[in-house]
Amino acid sequence: MSEVEFDPSTCPIDAINPMHPENLKCPAVMNRRLHAEAPVFRDPLTGMYFISRYEDVVTMSMDYETFSSVVFAGGPGGPQVGDDSEMAEIMQGGYENVN
Repeated sequence: MSEVEFDPSTCPIDAINPMHPENLKCPAVMNRRLHAEAPVFRDPLTGMYFISRYEDVVTMSMDYETFSSVVFAGGPGGPQVGDDSEMAEIMQGGYENVN
């Protein structure tokens, strides 16, 4: 979806890009939409999950063994680094689990 076409209030739900600059600037529209239509949203670009219901977030934060925060670059659920060699080097080891 191009920059011109991007509108998290009207685009297809699976076309929402949580890392789009407009969403990063002001995520409220995207968050309201995900909460209403896709409270467990898997970003098709990164494979990462976005959880938007408070109760789900609380449950997940209390069970870090089941709901891991470990992310590996380029792997399932990991951010795609493309041709950015510096980012690839930083992310090669993954992220530490946040307890």
